[in-house]
Amino acid sequence: MKKILVHVGPPKSGTSAIQKWLSHHRGLLADQGFYYPEHGVDENGISSGNVLNIFTAQPDGSLDLDKQKVESLLLEFEQSSCHTLVLSSEFFFKQMAVLNETFPNATFMAYLRFPLDVAESSYNQGIKRHGETRALGLPARPRSYQLEILESHIKKIGSERFILRPYHRDCFVNQSLICDFLHHIGMVLHKDVLASMTNEQVNTSYTLEALEFKRWLNQFDISPVQQQLDGFLQGLRQGKSAFSLIPPAKFSLYKEAFVENLGDFCHRYEVSDGERFITLCENLKQKAFVKQEIDDATFEELFVYLLKKKPGLIPFLTKLFAEATEADVEKYPHRLIIVNKLLSGSLKYWYLQYKVTNGIKGLLRRFI
Repeated sequence: MKKILVHVGPPKSGTSAIQKWLSHHRGLLADQGFYYPEHGVDENGISSGNVLNIFTAQPDGSLDLDKQKVESLLLEFEQSSCHTLVLSSEFFFKQMAVLNETFPNATFMAYLRFPLDVAESSYNQGIKRHGETRALGLPARPRSYQLEILESHIKKIGSERFILRPYHRDCFVNQSLICDFLHHIGMVLHKDVLASMTNEQVNTSYTLEALEFKRWLNQFDISPVQQQLDGFLQGLRQGKSAFSLIPPAKFSLYKEAFVENLGDFCHRYEVSDGERFITLCENLKQKAFVKQEIDDATFEELFVYLLKKKPGLIPFLTKLFAEATEADVEKYPHRLIIVNKLLSGSLKYWYLQYKVTNGIKGLLRRFI
C-alpha cells in the first residue's frame, strides 16, 4: 500500500537543509522507494519546498489548494515504483487542516525546537527576508506559538498520525538533522546515503553586523534588490555570529516558562527522545548578550564592501537614497549622508567601468 508523509517544518527547524538534501538526492530516495517531487533551490540552497507542487500562491501571499496540481502529483506517484510520497515545506505548518482533508491517510512529521531559539531565529529571518525594522521584542507573557499551533492540529488529526522529533543536535541520529529525518521516514542509512552528507549549513542567521546593516536598509523599498542583498549578507562571516539579543534576566524568566511548556507537551504526546530533549533545554546556556546596534564606522565599512562586491547595485541604490530625506528615515537618519557620499564617487567609477566593458563587448561583436 502506498503511503504519504508530509513534513511540515515548522519554520526555523532546519527545513531548508532537509529540502536541499532531498532535492539534490532524489535518485537515492527513489532507490529506496521514496518519491520526492522536484522543486527549485536558490543560490543559497534555500527553497519553499513542495508548497507550489500542491498550492497556488495568490498576490496577497495566501495559498489556495490547487486540485489539478494534486491530481497530477498523485498520478505521478501512482505511476512510479515508489511506496512513499514525501512532501516537505514549512508553509505546510499552517495548512495541516487542508492537507489532512486532501491526504486523509497521510502521516505528518514535525520537529520541536526550543521556543527561545525559535524567537531569536525567527526575528533574524524577519530582518533577512521580511522587511523587519523594529528591535527584538518579546511578548509580555511567554507563549510557545509553534507548540500551540501544532497541538491544535494534533487534537483534530490524531496523535497517532504524527512523528514528533526534537530539534537538537544531541538528539539527532548520528548528530545529523538529515540522518535523523531520513531514519525516521524509514530510509536505510547505507554507505551511499552517508557519503552524501556534508557539514554545509543552509539559511544561516546573519552576523550581528549584517543584521543591523540590513535592518537599516529595510526602512527603504529594497524589494527589487532583496535577493542580491541577502546573498551578499548571507556570505558575510566576519563579525559576531553567536549572540543573543534578549536581556539575560528576561532570558532566564522565559527559559523557565518554556521548559515547563515543552515538558507538558512532551508528556501529553509521544515525542521520541522527549525526556532527553527537556533536560538539554533545562541546561541551555544563553549565548553572549549584545546590544542591538553597530557604530557608523562599521556601517560604512559594510556599505563600502557591498559596493565593491555588488557594483551592479550602485545605480539602483544611488537613485533610492538620493530621493530620500532624513525626515523619511526613522532610524539613524544621518546615515543617508554617509551612503550618498559613498555612492556619489562610486557611480562615476561604475559608469566608467560600464562604458569600458560595453565598449570592449561592442568591439568583440564587430570582429569575432
